[in-house]
Amino acid sequence: MLSLCPPFRAVVSLCFAGLASVSLMSRPVKAQAPVDLPLFHREGHTIIPNRVELAVAGGPVARVTFDTGSTGLRILESFVGPDVRRTDEPMREVYGDGTEFEGYLGYGVVAFRTRDGALLRTAAEVPIHVVTKVTCVESKPRCPGQQLGDAGVMGLRFDQKRAGMLSPLRFLPGALANGFIVDVTGEEPHVRLGLNEENTRGFRFARLSPANPATTSDGKLSLWVADSITSCFSIEGSESVCGPVLFDTGGSAMDINMDGLPPELLAREFLRAGVRLAFEVPDVFRLTFRSEGHHDVRIRPGHGSNSGERFFRHYLVAFDGQNGRIGFLARGHEEDNALQPR
Repeated sequence: MLSLCPPFRAVVSLCFAGLASVSLMSRPVKAQAPVDLPLFHREGHTIIPNRVELAVAGGPVARVTFDTGSTGLRILESFVGPDVRRTDEPMREVYGDGTEFEGYLGYGVVAFRTRDGALLRTAAEVPIHVVTKVTCVESKPRCPGQQLGDAGVMGLRFDQKRAGMLSPLRFLPGALANGFIVDVTGEEPHVRLGLNEENTRGFRFARLSPANPATTSDGKLSLWVADSITSCFSIEGSESVCGPVLFDTGGSAMDINMDGLPPELLAREFLRAGVRLAFEVPDVFRLTFRSEGHHDVRIRPGHGSNSGERFFRHYLVAFDGQNGRIGFLARGHEEDNALQPR
């Protein structure tokens, strides 16, 4: 689920200054070997790097949010190239923060800039939401909108939205389409495309539930419910509250569906700095940490829980679209009662 900041009042102009209109290098990438996409920070955004660079339908290089909490590529028209196959079908998407994208459905090949600078193209045209207008919904007039320098959002969930919108990564050639690992720490944060026995060794996996329908219309891709993994939260040793959670690189705060907390633990809807929290998927991982305060952990009774970006500082996370599961590998000694890989 996308979350952008800072807030603004006005409708955002789509006449952004383009990122460098250089062409991606055209050296071929081996289709079956794992490939890394570098991750970049948004300027002024320090939680995790969650931007990748790509070119759409022969257009300029653009930087978009790598968002495991939404579905489909949604990109400003000014960054879409001349090779787009345009349709007359209108498209609209509203994110949880109130940002609204309007435009039309198009199709085109997407090319990703890899860590070594090589060009990695999708094996087929990708359905694209070409965005012509960015506004805020009436109920959230101060929504973040689209940030200067960001060209759009690439949603990576394993489900399917209206008009056949899917994750663009599922159109990659060969084994590169089967899933990916998000690694946001170190000197070279990246997404590793293409899961195999070697690069998932040591991960502990939780299963996703099949979506309805369970496959795409041509039956070639399995579809999965992104927030179907049950997690449990405990605050300052309280009894655990359990429910579904979304593991989301695009949501800034960790959201917890919980009520009845003592008011002294809260600053408005966020946990105060220093409050101790345990977050676990039983038999898979257990993470304990102390809240950093402002905009870190949000208590939202009646809303779905969300890992938020911070979680990815503690774990490598593998999203397996072929087998319908998400895997976790601790980065260090963050866990209480550390679970051994199986």
